[in-house]
Amino acid sequence: MDNKVAEAVDAEVGGLPAHMRWAIKKCCGITNVWRFQSLDFEKVVVDAKHELENKLKKNLATRIFFV
Repeated sequence: MDNKVAEAVDAEVGGLPAHMRWAIKKCCGITNVWRFQSLDFEKVVVDAKHELENKLKKNLATRIFFV
């Protein structure tokens, strides 16, 4: 079950636009570089988290965590 959830989360993060993927990775400590200087990091983080949560709620392997 854990592997399926991890794969689902990875797939959903991978499906985000590049700037949102980077924001999620920076928040999680996977990277410490923000490559999009023309974008407001805090706004992108909020948008990325909202978008990712919506995707995870629809995913068969992860929607059980949002009941």
